[in-house]
This record gives sequence, C-alpha cells and structure tokens, in this order.
Amino acid sequence: MRKVLLTSIRSSAGFSLVENLVAMSLISIAMMAVSSLMINSMHGNSAARTHSALIADVQAKLDAYRQGSFNTLLANIGTPPTSIADGATGTVSSTSTNARASYLETFTAIKNNPDGVPQAVRVRVAVTQRRGVYGHASYSFETIIANVN
Repeated sequence: MRKVLLTSIRSSAGFSLVENLVAMSLISIAMMAVSSLMINSMHGNSAARTHSALIADVQAKLDAYRQGSFNTLLANIGTPPTSIADGATGTVSSTSTNARASYLETFTAIKNNPDGVPQAVRVRVAVTQRRGVYGHASYSFETIIANVN
C-alpha cells in the first residue's frame, strides 16, 4: 500500500525539471527567430524609406528643370546659348540627407543645325546612395527636355 501512495503523489506533482528546461529552450529558440525577423523587417523598411526619398528627390529635380525656362537649363552647360555646340556638356553636383545620396546631374546639348541654340537638352541624373552596412547603390535617371518655343 505504501508503494501505491508514493506513485500517486509523484505523478500529480506537475512537470519535471527536464520537461521545463526543454520547453524553455523551445520558447527561447522561437523568440530568437521572431526577433531576427523583426530586425530584418526594420532594415527593409528603412531601405524602402530612403529609396522612396531618393526617387522623390530625383523626380522633383527633373520636374523643376521641365517647368523652368529653357535658357536656365542651357545655363547649366556653361557657355552662351548661341555658342553651344552639339554634344556640349555641363555638370552640377548635389547631395541629399533624406535619401543619403549624392547626385551628379549631366546636361548634354542636342543640336541639329550649327546655328542658333540647341533644340533639346538631355538631363542625366547619376545617383550614388549610401546604404550603411550594405555598401553603395548606383542609379541613373535620364530625360530629354525640348525647347518648345
């Protein structure tokens, strides 16, 4: 009778130490996996935010050139408009803190006839974006702006 009593007390005592250790180990591994996913998600969100800021900056630059006067655009080439040759170029450099990027804008004259001012300007924006531990990314955007006058 004494044996039966000890067995029943031992079985109703709850989880053993080994069972608790195994359960805690499994929970720890699951928590580490979830925290790793959250860290990767935060890095992805940050990269998407800076990439969106970069696209917005470039779009704003190109829209400002499209809406401005053509002579102002030609002034970026650096010579008087009537003496600009076909293929003449000029550059402007700038940086952005929001997009963590540097911009190199290149203006190339497109001229069909040797006299007068160019009919269009090719605007190319080369972007180098600093991406922290992931290094640098380079992008290039290009448009042609014509003189409609």
